[in-house]
Amino acid sequence: MDREVLVDQMRRLERELRRKHGPVALLMLVPLESWPDEAWDLVASAKGFNGVSRIEGIRQLIALLRRVVDRELWSRVIFVNVLQTDDPFVTAMTSLHPTRSVVDLHALRVRDFEIPNAVLFTAKKVAA
Repeated sequence: MDREVLVDQMRRLERELRRKHGPVALLMLVPLESWPDEAWDLVASAKGFNGVSRIEGIRQLIALLRRVVDRELWSRVIFVNVLQTDDPFVTAMTSLHPTRSVVDLHALRVRDFEIPNAVLFTAKKVAA
């Protein structure tokens, strides 16, 4: 997928996520290296997800993803992870890589997670 299209689609998702679920603490795509075609793991954290179960948050994010972005992108999102804003991974990412710009991350180790590559769209501290 073209990088410019990917960024545009994810920014649209971020705007809707912020509108529906409040401040966004983390939004990133992690490519699935072992997948045969281009595929992604979507990781998101927003204040509005703090009050719902993880399963409900994932359901809401998938519905938003399918409504906001083009099928070409959402069909490539194989896994979706919704994290609380005070999750240790989220707090580490917002401390180590605070950004509202698109950042490519390589060979990243955060807490006990190793991420070979990722595209970070937003990482900012949000009050839980």
